[in-house]
Amino acid sequence: IATIRPRVYERRLPAGHREIVPVGRVLPG
Repeated sequence: IATIRPRVYERRLPAGHREIVPVGRVLPG
């Protein structure tokens, strides 16, 4: 069974744009 822990960090771009990039880590268990 693999456990996925989703992490979301916000990347700020010029002109008031926001890019949300989801980062997932897979831990075997």
